Amino acid sequence: MEWQDLIKARENTFAWDYDKEVNVDDIKQAMIDAYNYAPTKNLKYPYQAILLKNDNPEVRKEIMTICHRNADLDIEDDPGNPQVLAPYLIGFTQRDVRDLEVLYQKTYTRPSGDVVRYDHLEIGILATYLMLGLKSRGIDTGLCQNCANNAERTAEFFGVYEPVVLLLGVGHSKGPGRHMYFDPRINKKRPIPYDPSDKTVIYPKPNFEKIFKLNI
Repeated sequence: MEWQDLIKARENTFAWDYDKEVNVDDIKQAMIDAYNYAPTKNLKYPYQAILLKNDNPEVRKEIMTICHRNADLDIEDDPGNPQVLAPYLIGFTQRDVRDLEVLYQKTYTRPSGDVVRYDHLEIGILATYLMLGLKSRGIDTGLCQNCANNAERTAEFFGVYEPVVLLLGVGHSKGPGRHMYFDPRINKKRPIPYDPSDKTVIYPKPNFEKIFKLNI
């Protein structure tokens, strides 16, 4: 897929097509590509990305409950984050590389003496590589950070000790439209939060000049 087509095609998926099988080897290859080519400071890889087959009904319900969308709404009114109902989930967590940080940069510390860490920055870079790598293989993704509502409990589902700070749903999208999805929290169908094609209506986009400064 050409670069322009790829970055235009990737969007946050809310509605999943469970009838279309996901090729796990494609997910693995996207992970291998990210491992080989995503930039990471001094090759420390201060993160882990764990793949989970999301087919346990009780786990799906609890993760969906943890990932409550709007704190000011109760479950009956909350639109939810159905990204986390994808057939597969990738959980992103920190990996302790402080010893390596000291090895490579003995003097680069905060005033408190703590070593500077770049976990969250690099997790964002890794997630971008994975999303684009998966899309280039015809696989859709949906990001959700609300797992941080109970990052420690989410970590238990992925079999890790560090809190899971970001979730990436992986599967095949139903396509454009405000589809219905089954919300296991309330045991009934409801519409996805919004049609991804309407995202700039839901979240007004700032002007290019407010984000990018061309000091040339």
